[in-house]
Amino acid sequence: MRVLELQEVKKSFRKNQNIFAAVDGVSFHIEAGECVGLVGESGCGKSTIARLITRLEKMDSGEITVNGKNMAKLKGKALRKSYQKLQMVFQNPVDSFNPKLKIGSSIGESLINFGRYHGQVKQKVTQLLEMVGLKAEYAARYPHEISGGQCQRAAIARAIAVEPDLLICDEVTSALDVSIQAQIVNLILKLQKELHMSYLFISHDLALVQSICNRVLVMHCGRIVEEGTIQDVIEHAVHPYTQLLLSSVFPINPSKQWEIPSIPQLTANANKGEACKFWQRCPYCIQRCKQEHPQLIQLNGSHRAACHLINASKC
Repeated sequence: MRVLELQEVKKSFRKNQNIFAAVDGVSFHIEAGECVGLVGESGCGKSTIARLITRLEKMDSGEITVNGKNMAKLKGKALRKSYQKLQMVFQNPVDSFNPKLKIGSSIGESLINFGRYHGQVKQKVTQLLEMVGLKAEYAARYPHEISGGQCQRAAIARAIAVEPDLLICDEVTSALDVSIQAQIVNLILKLQKELHMSYLFISHDLALVQSICNRVLVMHCGRIVEEGTIQDVIEHAVHPYTQLLLSSVFPINPSKQWEIPSIPQLTANANKGEACKFWQRCPYCIQRCKQEHPQLIQLNGSHRAACHLINASKC
């Protein structure tokens, strides 16, 4: 069963007199119990996708479904009920809490809002804190009175309180110290095994995604440029942007260098007004890259990439 599915989702923003596409025709899905990583540089549109899924932003076009229900068409009680199945953990844990509420009240508020555990909210809050490695006494503290790592644990406790099917983790470790990052990653892995949730894990760190996810989506300038299993993308990356990301984390294996095939002919229906958004940084750029944006090409299994130079028969 598909917990989440995006189909040709687009979102643009206006900056000064210009309009730029933050998300430009993104499609992907997440199956029940699956952990999918979404990686890319800052500004590529990763967090915008998270905000579109949770309806913190309104998409321009496309379709987003959660458990088969079109999120754009939900209103009132139906929309409220959908949020019980969809929760998000934000990058900055302290800012995600109401500073005027104690940690226990913030976690309990979600239970009350969804009508869960009547008369037993306090006991459930204590149980949730213990699940994420915090003592019951933290319920009486304010967000600014605890460390960033402890606050992120509390944010995860709040998110899992309503037993969601899908948890979106948006750069949940980037604001934390390295030693604390490892603890949060281990906590996420532990909760996935215990609660059987699906994850959309958003990060700029491929090494981190490798330790958590089943599949990975590589995003550049609002588009998915490569996707596949962790083994496909980490060990057999074909898109030059994915290779660039990998080179900053893993040593390059010279035996796996990409052989550039012969220059393909421009198709008659090519969109000549739209270039590949990576062509100015790409060492393999050809004329076609400056005239037509490549579409995702099936390589093998779930491995796909969007590049004019891909020779599918050799991948």
